Formats: sequence, C-alpha cells, structure tokens
Amino acid sequence: MAQNIPEEIQVYIDSLLMHKGLHIAPDSVKQQVSAELYDTLQDWLLADYAKAIPNESADELEKFSDTAPTQEQMIEFYRKLVPNHEDVMAESLRTFSET
Repeated sequence: MAQNIPEEIQVYIDSLLMHKGLHIAPDSVKQQVSAELYDTLQDWLLADYAKAIPNESADELEKFSDTAPTQEQMIEFYRKLVPNHEDVMAESLRTFSET
C-alpha cells in the first residue's frame, strides 16, 4: 500500500496524526492511516474544488472527466480552472482537520 504522498501533504498528515495521538503508533499503523487519510483528503479536495469551478468551465470539466483521470490529475486540473484554488485548498485543509 505504499503511496507517493507529496512531502507537504505528508507533513500535514503527520500533524493530524500527532494531534490525534497516533504519532506513537507502530510505523506500519502510521503508514496505513497516512495512506487512508491521503486518499480521503484527495476526495475532500476534489469535492471542494468541484464546488468552486466557475459555471463557464462546465463543458471543459465534462470533456476532461470523460478521459477517466486519476485523483492527482483531477486536482491539478481543478487548480487550473479555479482562480482562487489556494484559498479553496486552505479552507478545505482547515475543515478536513476539524473532522
């Protein structure tokens, strides 16, 4: 289940684990939880980006979605379509950490 989690996201996930007291768990447990959190976080971000896409980009999104992109490709695509994607990501990370 090895995933290539970007370093800045791994730092964020590590801080979540520490906040929840899981930083003392065995490495195998931390790796599994990190991978699961990363997958969930990607879904969370995708949902928030989808809400923020301007209406005039709907056709472009539909065409792109037909190509069956990966989660990472979807996030990158949304970043290009959403003018304030940094704000959307920051708010998404904040609300994710509160769940």
